Amino acid sequence: MKNKQSFSEKLLLLFADFLDVFRQPVTLYSFNRWLEKDPRYRPFRIWLEKYFKKRKKQNFYSTIYQLKRSGNLKIKITKDGKGYILTPKGERKILKIKIKNLKKKLDPQKYWLMVIFDIPEKRRKDRDLFRSLLYNLGFQKIQQSVWVSPYDVYKELKEVIKRLGINRYIKILKVKELGEI
Repeated sequence: MKNKQSFSEKLLLLFADFLDVFRQPVTLYSFNRWLEKDPRYRPFRIWLEKYFKKRKKQNFYSTIYQLKRSGNLKIKITKDGKGYILTPKGERKILKIKIKNLKKKLDPQKYWLMVIFDIPEKRRKDRDLFRSLLYNLGFQKIQQSVWVSPYDVYKELKEVIKRLGINRYIKILKVKELGEI
């Protein structure tokens, strides 16, 4: 079953892509120009145009306001004017959305990924988020801080660890088989 993304999730992903490419706050003008010029984002431009035909443009601005109000975006004032940037909460939400939409494949060499972690209590939010992302990556819990997965998600796992800044608390192993006692 395919996960249906909300409009706010799609818009947040587009903002994140823009910020990754341009490394500057998103103004609605620069955002529109980018969608028009970059051929890779043509489907998104068409999707937005259809959205505007069905609903009023005000809904678009309301969604941006809601993203700002919920703490995912914030306004940054630059010499070029006001623009939007992602907050740490917004970056975590982007990470969750990307992991949720990931198409997982079994490891072709039939290895299991094993993750062992000991994230301190003072970083409880990161630890809880990490467990949630492990679950969405297809990991199964063996113990509270030992998880395994048959999927080939090593690259995505490394990205999660890097984004959360928890690499010093984690060990990743590739295991050929899991034994039972």
